[in-house]
Amino acid sequence: MDTSQLKKVYPSGIPQKVQQHIDALSKLNLKMVLMPNFGKDVEQSLKHGVDIYKGMQVIVPSDYVLSEKDKAWFHPDLYRTRAMYKHTSVDQKANISDFSSLVGTYYKHTVDELGSMRKERVKVVDNGIEIKDWSNWFDSSIKQVYSKMQLSKINNKSFMATTLGRANEVAASKAIRTYNYNMLYKGASEYHFYNHVMKPTDGKALVHVSPLIGFAEITTSKAIQSDLLSEQDYLDVNNLKEEQRTRAFVDCYWKGKSAVNTFCMRKPIPNYNSFIHNADIYRMEKGVFSPNPIVDKLPVDIILFLTPQSKNIPESRKCQFHNDVQNDMIRVKASPEMLAKMIHQYKDLFRSELIDGDHLVLDRDIVSQWN
Repeated sequence: MDTSQLKKVYPSGIPQKVQQHIDALSKLNLKMVLMPNFGKDVEQSLKHGVDIYKGMQVIVPSDYVLSEKDKAWFHPDLYRTRAMYKHTSVDQKANISDFSSLVGTYYKHTVDELGSMRKERVKVVDNGIEIKDWSNWFDSSIKQVYSKMQLSKINNKSFMATTLGRANEVAASKAIRTYNYNMLYKGASEYHFYNHVMKPTDGKALVHVSPLIGFAEITTSKAIQSDLLSEQDYLDVNNLKEEQRTRAFVDCYWKGKSAVNTFCMRKPIPNYNSFIHNADIYRMEKGVFSPNPIVDKLPVDIILFLTPQSKNIPESRKCQFHNDVQNDMIRVKASPEMLAKMIHQYKDLFRSELIDGDHLVLDRDIVSQWN
């Protein structure tokens, strides 16, 4: 396993949590190159109920047979397309995927022949397609899976044509430049899976630094990480200045009633600047982002950290979110484990008519179900 790229992120040593991920993948005994964006894909892991990792190249022999354990690296969010377009406004109703997708306007600063600074604006779409058969592929050879990916169709279009077509539909335009990641490539005697890794187009790669920062266009002749996103390092939404809150909650828009968005509020990896110091930076101006609807599966401490206090939500967004957020309440999924944690607070939680001193006064039907 090649960790040389990953070590550039952590010059003082790989953290224990990241090393645990490496150890888990090492058990597969596969040839892997871990990239700077390597880590656990929190959202996809929670969605599918299995540990799924991102940020790696995986090379397997042509006779390799996939099994359930290979879900760790054979990422489900396949055929991702990232494309750049001429600048036009962004529609908040844009039809993007629920996870880790976006459409936005971005700009870079350029200088004209008179020395005047101006903004060069573009539109970027980063979107994917949901392949429902993914979970059924893990008793097939990699050769068979490659064949299925090449021959299968959605509405009579190949997966590649579908993903590019959907990106163009979101942008309402034809792409200037396109990139793909989460792709399976065929070699002479082996297959290469690019998990959040992309090949350059015309000697350039458009790398996503973070939702709030934007993209870095990097000159390269080699495959490169598709993003520089951290695993689970988030902005402190309740310690932002007013201008920063506007940027996080107004310039960034997502559908749904949840004020918690693990995608929008994710920070880049440590030492990210060292990977983009010679790049053209396209800063995010306005964007529509995926809601990443896994809030009910997040740990309570993360939900609490990412839920803004009512006073910290810009007025233009308050009406969109759940009323409980406006009332400074925290919405968590009810479960036996959650209720067990809350039991010592029962006097604060239960209605007063249910409590008589040290006793609970409960409906007979409820108590009868305990036997």
